[in-house]
Amino acid sequence: ISFTWKWNYLKSMFRFSLPMVPAVALGWLNNNAGRLLMLRYLTLSDIGLVTIALKVTSLFSIIEGAFLMAWGPFMWEMFEKENHKQVYQTAMKITSFGIFLLVSEFALFGKEALYLLTTSDYMNAAPLIGFIGFSLGLRIISKTIMLGAGICKRTEFNTLTMFIVVCINFLMLFILIPVLGLIGVPLSLLISSTAYIFIGWYISEKLYYI
Repeated sequence: ISFTWKWNYLKSMFRFSLPMVPAVALGWLNNNAGRLLMLRYLTLSDIGLVTIALKVTSLFSIIEGAFLMAWGPFMWEMFEKENHKQVYQTAMKITSFGIFLLVSEFALFGKEALYLLTTSDYMNAAPLIGFIGFSLGLRIISKTIMLGAGICKRTEFNTLTMFIVVCINFLMLFILIPVLGLIGVPLSLLISSTAYIFIGWYISEKLYYI
């Protein structure tokens, strides 16, 4: 038994993974940006409503974790096949349909969910559930769309996309919260999540057309 360093392997792995590290931090900042500004512009009651809406929609975070565990191996296994582009297209359509159906149910029955999980004091959180659910749903769908950077090993573009999205989110928060109040928080997240999909899709298709 001997220990050896495969420098070419190491360089290849670092070239793929290190550019994505800032994207992870930026993703956390994007998801929590609203909380940083809520303390300045909103009351404690408003913050409580947003917190409850986030708890109700936390199911999407569980779904995202499960989806990522399945999608990564599936995506790379299919890449070896000649018809992988058609498989990716079909997977994106099925995922989008399923996520949007689930989001619609959350938006329509958000008040009923609050009745089951909380008290009547939190009913004003119902309109927020659809916005937050839609944003988290778009994040799941993006996994089936933003494939080009990984395939071409140009993962720095994922960090670039996330940086642009964080800037958009903060800009929207500064504009919308003073004008719209509480609803400005999830609306800003929805706008930035939509931007994430379109910017990421554009860059991905430029790198590797699907």
